Amino acid sequence: MSNQEPSLFEQELGKASFDALPAAIRALHDRRTDKRFTGVATIRRSYGLFGHLIGWAFDLPHTGDDVPTSVTIKRTDVGETWERLFGDQVLRSRLSLPTDGKTGRITEKLGVISFDIDLDARLGRLYYPVGRARIGRIPLPSFMTPRSDTVEHLTTDDRFYFSVKVEIPFIGHLVTYEGWLLDTTAQAPLFHAAIAR
Repeated sequence: MSNQEPSLFEQELGKASFDALPAAIRALHDRRTDKRFTGVATIRRSYGLFGHLIGWAFDLPHTGDDVPTSVTIKRTDVGETWERLFGDQVLRSRLSLPTDGKTGRITEKLGVISFDIDLDARLGRLYYPVGRARIGRIPLPSFMTPRSDTVEHLTTDDRFYFSVKVEIPFIGHLVTYEGWLLDTTAQAPLFHAAIAR
């Protein structure tokens, strides 16, 4: 993917909707170069039987307050790779255009599970509701599809604010992490050696 091409989010939202977002949100998603953001997060994770198993399988971050947090985003030939670092825990996923060609949608892959996310930009905020999910190529029925209440917006002091809440049908709350980020691209290396390839 050429650095002159629009980012995934601009392509799927459309230029008018993307340009209407606050500058800090556009800065994170409209990447002509790789970027790094740092801040803090508050994390709440379920430790019930299923919550513990799912959290272990996907290395979800543990409960904590004011956890040092960073997000690095690397542009690839097929999309983007996101690495979220909560303390010393890494949560990595890959974003790409949807295979079904539906506009306004991106696909995020976390391990063997893929989520089709129907982007919704309105009133200066960006929402990420999950439309459908798959394990490998096998679609999950709607009653097994995780529910995501995820939003990005600006705080009153112009910090980039994120809130991610995930629930599993019949199980309940899985994980919530929310906090703020600032662009620190020029201050530190972008990616850990483990994925710098």
